[in-house]
Amino acid sequence: MLFRSVSQSRYTPQLIVLDTVCNASDTSSVLITVFPSVSFNLPNSLFLCTDSSLTLAPSNLIGGANQFVWSSTNLFNDTLNISVADSSLEILVPDNDIYYLFATNGQCDYEDSIQISVFSESILIAGPDSVCLNSPTLYTAVNNSQTQFSYLWSPSNIIQGPANQASVTISPSSAQYLFLQATSANGCMVEDSAYVFVSFINPGLVQATVYPPEGKSILLSTGRTSTLSSIAV
Repeated sequence: MLFRSVSQSRYTPQLIVLDTVCNASDTSSVLITVFPSVSFNLPNSLFLCTDSSLTLAPSNLIGGANQFVWSSTNLFNDTLNISVADSSLEILVPDNDIYYLFATNGQCDYEDSIQISVFSESILIAGPDSVCLNSPTLYTAVNNSQTQFSYLWSPSNIIQGPANQASVTISPSSAQYLFLQATSANGCMVEDSAYVFVSFINPGLVQATVYPPEGKSILLSTGRTSTLSSIAV
């Protein structure tokens, strides 16, 4: 059997039968078309810090694929992309899911999938709504997930001690916001803030009425010390 190459993807195998007795021969041939195999690359997984819209598309696409089906199942029961001539898929609101892609050139095909995970953790500041002036108060980051975070508290002028721990001690001089920025190991960031009121009592505005026993004295301290003595009436 002889093979005669017609083109890069077409071959004509030829069968020649010889009869040496009768000095005769016969020839038969058939055209075989070899289609290129289809392949492409998709990342195994994709981690998103937000659920903002994104577009999925294969890379290193070879084989002359001209039809593409994105689906939510590996059975390809649904078609998510608007046009099967377009290899990309736009996802308006990504969620934790697996997306499957099927590509074909009409004869050969290939399929792969990508898993999408969307970051959804949150951090809360726990602490009192108000503090007393010149009274250091502890505030703590509440993390109800298994995700590990690094922390950064601000503003630095009200913080006593390190500002990069899960808890922080503050002593503000007036009412203001306390900010917390938490960053996960994969670079996703969450934030929270708390408005802290500061209570202050001016000692000069404090009025006290005391009736000491006759012949006795009482010391009052309001930042300044006064002595009251009883007066016999």
